[in-house]
Amino acid sequence: MTATGKLTMTELEARYLSGGERAIKDYYRKFPVLVILPDGRGYSAVTWTPHATESVINPYVASPSTPSSGEIDPAHSVEIPKFPPGAVVAPITGSNLKQFLVGVGRLCTNDIQLQHKSVSRNHARFDFSTGRCVIEDLNSKNGTHVDGLHLLPGRHYLMTPYREVRFGEVQTMFLDCQALLDVCQLS
Repeated sequence: MTATGKLTMTELEARYLSGGERAIKDYYRKFPVLVILPDGRGYSAVTWTPHATESVINPYVASPSTPSSGEIDPAHSVEIPKFPPGAVVAPITGSNLKQFLVGVGRLCTNDIQLQHKSVSRNHARFDFSTGRCVIEDLNSKNGTHVDGLHLLPGRHYLMTPYREVRFGEVQTMFLDCQALLDVCQLS
């Protein structure tokens, strides 16, 4: 399985180490991304607990409060995914941003091309036309799943960071720019 023209997670982490947050923000221009996992490989999670002097990095997965005593409080722990070598980061951007549609599938006309036998030619689509990111299955043969939920073709489902998305047998994770920075910071 390949995703054409994308950075591997290792390359992205190296960019982060050499240029910090700005290198990531400049490269991805605040677009959300899909992290495409290698065939048959999952991801692990890193637990991060902020000290009183640190702020919680990702507001989507943690309480914004931190303990005031300076001690580590396990109740405020955050699970951040750690991706295996070979994971690919694909920005969710369309070739025609006026349409706000980003296609996923095997055909080269898709914005995110996934070369895997379980992925349909035109498998799914991300839609930004409402100002929020939604995903829609395009009546694919092997289905699209979000956090294990099978998506009904033609219905829109709201995407939020850290959602696991499966196109046929291809495992991915949906991240926004801030979540991607969290992953790079804690790798």
